[in-house]
Amino acid sequence: MQANTLPKNDRKVGMITGASSGIGYSLALKISEQFDHLYISSRRISELEKLNDKIIKNNCECTIVPLDLKKIDLLDELASQIFSKEGKLDLLLSAAGINYNLSPVTSIKEDEFRESFEINLLSNLKLLRSFQPILKSSNESKIIVISSKLERKNRPFWGGNDSLVSGLHKIVLTFAEENKNTCISTNIVCPNGVDTDYRNTFMPGEDKSKLMTVHEFAEEFHKLFNNELKSNGKIFTV
Repeated sequence: MQANTLPKNDRKVGMITGASSGIGYSLALKISEQFDHLYISSRRISELEKLNDKIIKNNCECTIVPLDLKKIDLLDELASQIFSKEGKLDLLLSAAGINYNLSPVTSIKEDEFRESFEINLLSNLKLLRSFQPILKSSNESKIIVISSKLERKNRPFWGGNDSLVSGLHKIVLTFAEENKNTCISTNIVCPNGVDTDYRNTFMPGEDKSKLMTVHEFAEEFHKLFNNELKSNGKIFTV
């Protein structure tokens, strides 16, 4: 692949968390078809290396970022490094997440809940804080958070999961309202039914023939990307 020679302001640059597997992996590969440089992050470096090889075949530069989202203090430094190199960021896609088996509230394990809180909620708060300045340096930027649908009624055994999803949605949508007069469009995308290890944790035994593959989800997501995802403060179900 030849080096991209576009001026900095014309290059499309994105950052994707949770890119080593599942939805994050497939979205990164699809988005690379129309971006000039992607920063892909995860704790699983070997899987990022495989994705890197595929991304560069799409004529997109790629930088692997080894990142444990529980170490949120590193995000300020990462945002600073990307700004020093790129001068802006056009896309922040948060696709990282962790899930444990459903259980009654009285059986929720504190260490598992704490880890879920750190990765699914706290890290997203920190991503918004750390990357907002460089996203505002773009002419038009997007924040997209991959999350789960939140049911209106309380469901037995879903207390741990739904409490974090509710908190995440409130934080992201409030951020969207606070930044509605900037160049940043902030939205949430909830997969309706995608065959992933994440989903299998709390829906074991599900008929997978009724689910989308991650590649099919990426195609449906792409239809939104250049259109509806230019709006702000919405939740989309795909």
